[in-house]
Amino acid sequence: MLSKLKQQTIVFLWVGIILFASGCSMKRPAPETFPEKSHLPPPKQESIKPVSPPSGPSQAVQLPKPAGPSDDAPSSPVVKPSARMMASANLVDQGKDYLDKGKPDRALRAFERALSLYSGDGEIYYYMAEAWMMKKNKHQALEFNRLAGMYLSGNYLWSDKVAEQQKRIKQLP
Repeated sequence: MLSKLKQQTIVFLWVGIILFASGCSMKRPAPETFPEKSHLPPPKQESIKPVSPPSGPSQAVQLPKPAGPSDDAPSSPVVKPSARMMASANLVDQGKDYLDKGKPDRALRAFERALSLYSGDGEIYYYMAEAWMMKKNKHQALEFNRLAGMYLSGNYLWSDKVAEQQKRIKQLP
C-alpha cells in the first residue's frame, strides 16, 4: 500500500489538476439584457394638412424639364468610396499586373489581401478565378467563378465575362 504522504501528494495533485482544468473553462458572462420598453417618450404625431389650390384664375406654370439621359447627371447614385475600398482597388490592380506578368501566386496574395479589406467586390473573385486557372486548379477556379457570379449578377457586362470564364474553366483538364 502507499504511504500516507504519497496518498496525500496524489490527492493534492489531482485536486490541483481539477482546479486548473476548471479554471480554463470558465463560464462566459451572460449578455446584458435590455429593457423591453423604452424610457423615451413616443414620437409626436404631426398631422399633415392638404394644400388647397388657389381660388383665383389659374395661371400656367412652366416646370423645368427633367434631366434626360444625355445630361451629365449619373444614372445611379454616386457612392463615395471608403479608404478600404480604395486600398482594395489598388491591390486588385497589383494583382492584375501580376497576372499579366504570369505570376499567379503573387496575384493570389494581392487578391486575398484585397478581399480582406473589402469582400463585397465581385471583380476580386473573378480575378482570383483567373489566377487559379493559370495554376491549372479547376476546382478552386470554379469556386471563385461561382462567387464572382453571385456578386456580379446585377451587372450584365460582368455577368457575360463570368459566364465566358466559366466555359474556359470547364475546358481545363
